[in-house]
Amino acid sequence: MSPVIILWIIGIIVNISGITNFFPTGSILDFIFNERNLEFLFGCLSAYFISKYNFKYGVFLVSIGAFLFSLSAIAYFAHQQVTLSPVFTFAVPFTLVISGSVYIEKNHFVKIPSIFIVIGNASYAIYLLHGFLINNFTKVLMTLFNKLNLNTLYQNHIISNLLAIIIASLTISIGIAIYLYVEKPTLKLLRRKILVA
Repeated sequence: MSPVIILWIIGIIVNISGITNFFPTGSILDFIFNERNLEFLFGCLSAYFISKYNFKYGVFLVSIGAFLFSLSAIAYFAHQQVTLSPVFTFAVPFTLVISGSVYIEKNHFVKIPSIFIVIGNASYAIYLLHGFLINNFTKVLMTLFNKLNLNTLYQNHIISNLLAIIIASLTISIGIAIYLYVEKPTLKLLRRKILVA
């Protein structure tokens, strides 16, 4: 491992521990050595191990991750005093769940339906668009309901849940369309240009 990465990890741990005021809140050093960067490092570490090693016990990793996540969720939702950072209480379990899921898929223990593969491929487009689309779909529906004097309708739990499902489905569908008709062709074009150059 690179000495720069080792120093970065040490800096993050020092910042989390609070043993020094060397990283003032809001400073560039606080940004560089912020605890949230550990989530990024966990993802990199997971990708490294997945690409290098074949692990046959993906279900075990998912089970341990789900168990740890459950403990963390219970502690947080029960308003218990949890002294550990959410990076450790939630990021570690999620890293285990995601890593285990990839190992399960790599070892062909589960046949993934093609719609989930498409949603997975489009996940970045969905991620980038979801806030904008959900906000605007909600505003349009609320304006429409208010104009039609149906503003009490969206206060009904069943109706509001149905509307949430419709808005989520529209958001995912638009994200998939952007992936298929914008992102994928653009990536194909860029790969051709880069390979030719």
